[in-house]
Amino acid sequence: MPSDLMGNHLSMWDERTEADIRIAQEFLARFRYKPDWHLDITRRPEVGCARLRATATVLDSRELCVPERINIMGEYNLPRLGEMQDPDLFFRDFLRASIRNMELHEVDEWFRVDGKLPFDPHR
Repeated sequence: MPSDLMGNHLSMWDERTEADIRIAQEFLARFRYKPDWHLDITRRPEVGCARLRATATVLDSRELCVPERINIMGEYNLPRLGEMQDPDLFFRDFLRASIRNMELHEVDEWFRVDGKLPFDPHR
């Protein structure tokens, strides 16, 4: 079964998973985003999936006076890229959705009205 943009329909580990990893790694070798952002693919055969892992160094929104830099991470199930008509296009869109998810989380941590977090992502 093909995956959605967030990789929600990944079946058990098999040779297709290795092919999906190769497609993703080849794309990531050509991809660039912000400084202090790193993206890679992790193998998780014990749970039957590979994952896109995004890590970034950002300012800590909890320290408003003098924010420190902290590391954040997001992981997303790798979709079945080999089953897509255009794997590069699908992975590009998946990658953008994954990064957008992390960026929106950061926006919600910094968005304040009268000192309150109306969209607190940890609530």
